[in-house]
Amino acid sequence: MNADDHRALDPVLPRMAAIFGLAASALIILAVVFVSQINLSSDDLARSAQDMAHHRFAAETSAWLFALALIGFVPFFLGLAATLGQRGPGLGWIGAALLIAFAVMNAPANLAPFVVAHHLAAGINAGDPVAQAVAEGMLGFSLVVDKMAHVVFGIGALLTARAMAADGRFPRWLPPVAAIAGILMILFALALAVPALELALALGSAFTLLWIIGSSLWLLGLMRAVAPAGR
Repeated sequence: MNADDHRALDPVLPRMAAIFGLAASALIILAVVFVSQINLSSDDLARSAQDMAHHRFAAETSAWLFALALIGFVPFFLGLAATLGQRGPGLGWIGAALLIAFAVMNAPANLAPFVVAHHLAAGINAGDPVAQAVAEGMLGFSLVVDKMAHVVFGIGALLTARAMAADGRFPRWLPPVAAIAGILMILFALALAVPALELALALGSAFTLLWIIGSSLWLLGLMRAVAPAGR
């Protein structure tokens, strides 16, 4: 990185991106710990709703953690796009717009388990067919929205990966990781037609976290490198 790169860098957005990226990633990992206590299956919504009603604390906590993490990723996407934009605006901002759209779409969908556990659990546990039907409908709708949002995420991740590769400053392994995450998330969305592709979510989530954590740590290192140059 040369002196011109140092002068061009505004440290605020990249630092914000790094902090929010790491914090949101930690929330996602914590949410996975809680949601692992619940038996969730898109093939058996009735059982999923009943399990949420039986494990209310895990369902409510994981729902809020996922939603907060998704909103927390928005500053990361913005800061990353701003860093990429310093070398040439275009794909980075388009990718960020799609990734933010994913977060905004998916955050409310991830609150469906909270509604089931907090507001419908009593009726489900009492055998109320109306509460059970409402819960299944909410979960089914949220799953459809979730998969649609992951298509948006996949395209955004692929565009961002291309922008990162063209930027030239990121470690060489980061853009491919982002691209693989994008492809896997698109495959997960196709699980509506091919249920076996549900497995792509776990892999895609792992690659996504690796990409975000790696990028966040790189951005923090970039800011440390910029600080002496600005003195």
